[in-house]
Amino acid sequence: MRVAFADGMRRYRAADYPAAIVQLERAVAEDPAAEDARFYLGASQLLAGNAGAAIATLAPIAERPTSAADHPPFGIH
Repeated sequence: MRVAFADGMRRYRAADYPAAIVQLERAVAEDPAAEDARFYLGASQLLAGNAGAAIATLAPIAERPTSAADHPPFGIH
């Protein structure tokens, strides 16, 4: 998953969203629990003009229960 994720992120940073989508879909398929890959896949889909796909991709993240432990103060881990 990390190879596909790294390649997807490289393509995302280069604003090559269609290519990023291909790699990030692979990363999510390999590890459906990888929220970072799912987030950037959804962002790539949105930036590529496919809001419906982005909503479907991001829904599992938005719907999962959270706790204060999931959100350290000021982003400090």
